[in-house]
Amino acid sequence: MENADFQIINLCENLYKKIEVEMSIFPEGEDLRKAVKWISAERMSKPSIQIKALVEQASLQFNLSPKKTDFLLKYVKDEKL
Repeated sequence: MENADFQIINLCENLYKKIEVEMSIFPEGEDLRKAVKWISAERMSKPSIQIKALVEQASLQFNLSPKKTDFLLKYVKDEKL
């Protein structure tokens, strides 16, 4: 595995931990939590895919409102996934 792969895996693991610890920062809804986990898993398997594209896919897949989609985009960008 390349160093970049280890960095992505480490970031994803840290994101999972942060989600569990800071679940209260999320707006209500399991759909958003599932979307974050899905994006993390996708980034681990496809590190070159753009975050915005993943958020758009997650928005459709998990039927997120525009407000939740905006929150998700900001959240995953802040995590530098």
